[in-house]
Amino acid sequence: MIIAEFHLLEEKAKLLNLEPIRVYLIGGGNLALRGLKSATKDIDLVVTNRGCFIDSNKRNI
Repeated sequence: MIIAEFHLLEEKAKLLNLEPIRVYLIGGGNLALRGLKSATKDIDLVVTNRGCFIDSNKRNI
């Protein structure tokens, strides 16, 4: 289920012609992605640098 959500985000980014950014999935989302946890209430992402974080927030995806 979490993989499907990431695919939807990827499709939305393509439709909006957004540049990809590198993120790291940590916490419960990472465990769910690996099949070690059935669900999570939220996802925790780490971006590679402050500029990526600021730019991604301006995009509002």
